[in-house]
Amino acid sequence: ANAGVLVADTLDEVMDVAELLSRYPEPPANGPAVLTASGAFVALINDFAETLDLQFPELVPATMEKLRAALPVFGAPNNPLDTTAGSAPGSNIPMTRALLEDPNIGSLFISYPIAGPKGVNVIGEFVKGMEGNTKPVVVVALGDNSPLAQELQAVADAGPFEFHRSSDRCLRSLA
Repeated sequence: ANAGVLVADTLDEVMDVAELLSRYPEPPANGPAVLTASGAFVALINDFAETLDLQFPELVPATMEKLRAALPVFGAPNNPLDTTAGSAPGSNIPMTRALLEDPNIGSLFISYPIAGPKGVNVIGEFVKGMEGNTKPVVVVALGDNSPLAQELQAVADAGPFEFHRSSDRCLRSLA
C-alpha cells in the first residue's frame, strides 16, 4: 500500500487483489506467515518475496513454542514454516492456529500439496485451525491449470479462505 492506495502491476493482480479485498476488506498491517510442506518451496518463496519487497515477520516466542510442539523433532519453527514431509496427521491444525494467533502476523499464505486422496482431509485440518480467525488466509494448490478432483474443488471453494492455483499471483496479491 502506498498512501492508502493498493498498487497492482497487471490485470491479473487487479483481479486477485479485488478477490482478496472482497473477502477481507481491511488490508493487514503486518506481513504474512507462510505455511508449506517443502523446504525447497521455503527457499523459492524467500527469493520471490525479495523481488516483491515483501517481508515475512518474525514469530513471537510463544508461537515458536507451539510450532515446536507440533513439528517433527527435526522441524524448525520459522516464517516461512516448512511443516516437513514427516509431520503427523492432524498437526496442521495447531500449526495453522499458532500462526494466525501470532500478533506479528497479518495474514496466512498456505501452499501445500492438497491434490490426491488426502487433499480433502488436509484442507479440513487447515479449516479447523482457522476457526475463530479474522485474518486473511489464502490457500494455494500448486499446479495452476491442472484439474483438481471435483470433491476437492468443492471443499476449497467453500472454505473460509481465498483459494488459488498460482503461488506467484497469490503472493503478489498479499504484497
